[in-house]
Amino acid sequence: KPLEAYGACLVVKSDGRAWVTRDKSECTSFRFDPRCWPEDHVELVPPLDIPEYPAGLMPSGCEDSPSNWKDSEDDTCQDYTSNEWCTIFGDYGGGWKESWGVFSDFSSADGNIATSVCCGCGGGTCSDWPPDWKDSHGFTCEKYAALGWCATGGYGHAWKQSWGSFADWTGPDGLDAEAACCACGKKA
Repeated sequence: KPLEAYGACLVVKSDGRAWVTRDKSECTSFRFDPRCWPEDHVELVPPLDIPEYPAGLMPSGCEDSPSNWKDSEDDTCQDYTSNEWCTIFGDYGGGWKESWGVFSDFSSADGNIATSVCCGCGGGTCSDWPPDWKDSHGFTCEKYAALGWCATGGYGHAWKQSWGSFADWTGPDGLDAEAACCACGKKA
């Protein structure tokens, strides 16, 4: 299935960074997103002929956690993604055989499964990305969290409605706090 089947699109930055997103504000009906042009553009999956899971594409700022994880068969996160056993959305990939059962049948000794520990399978640990992100006023992800401006999944208790939305404070890289900062809801 194409990424469109998951309600997603591939976001490609002019510097070559790319990620898959379900964020409807980033997925538009335009081949090139006029809000971001010329620095960035959003490419929808149907016009792009890419597989269900673009090989090597990982969520920005995500780390497999633990990094040395292996399932009960000694398969690693790299094995899961390179063999397309899972998708970035935590679903079964095209390489997964139904006869194998479910991910939990292969949990590690500590009970973890690929979809909780592997970035390529929708798990992992979130890291702010880019690490030096600043909004249009020079505030960092750390400031947003420390000042209570954001909370996981959106605005924090100290964000003033009169300031507008995070999008009004988008940084020079085209990312707002929700897209760049784990504390503000960025997905791993």
